[in-house]
Amino acid sequence: MESAADRLRRLLERRHRHTPNSEDDFVVQNRKSLIDTQLDAFARLTFLVRWIALSAFVVSSLGVFAITWIGIRNRTREIGTRRAIGATRADIPAQFFAEGTLGAVLGSGCGTFLAFFVLSMVDRLIQQPFLFSFKLAFAEIAAMIVLYSTFTFASSVRAIRIEPQVALRSE
Repeated sequence: MESAADRLRRLLERRHRHTPNSEDDFVVQNRKSLIDTQLDAFARLTFLVRWIALSAFVVSSLGVFAITWIGIRNRTREIGTRRAIGATRADIPAQFFAEGTLGAVLGSGCGTFLAFFVLSMVDRLIQQPFLFSFKLAFAEIAAMIVLYSTFTFASSVRAIRIEPQVALRSE
C-alpha cells in the first residue's frame, strides 16, 4: 500500500503541475494503518473469545464429570446386583463406558445435525453466506466423545471397588 500511495502522489503531482515550493492541493490517504488497527482489534477479540470458550469448556467438563460421578453413585445397588450375579470388575466400567459413549455420540450427532439446518435457515433468512465447517464440527464431536467417555470411565473406576454385599445393603 505504501508504494501504491507514493505512485499515486507522484502522478497527482505531475497532473496538478506541482512545483517544489507549492503546497499540495490534494490528500492521499493510506488505509494501511486503519486496516492494521482493525486486524489488531480482531486478534484481541479472537484471543478473548478463545479464552472464554476454553473457560466454558473447563467448567462444562467439570459438570460432566460431576454428573457421571453422581450417576454412577446412584446406581450402587445395580452395580452390586451385577457383581453378585457374576459380572467381573472389567464388566462394570465397560458397561458405563459403552453407555456414556453411546449417549455422547447420539447427543453430539443430533446437536450438530440440528445446528447445521438451523444455521442454514437463519443464513438464508438474513441473506448471509452459509459458513459451516464439517471438519471443525467433527473435531468438536470427537473431542466431546473423548471427554465424556474419559470422565465416565474415570467415574466408573470408583464402581469397580464396590463390594457386592455392601452395595446390596445400601440405599
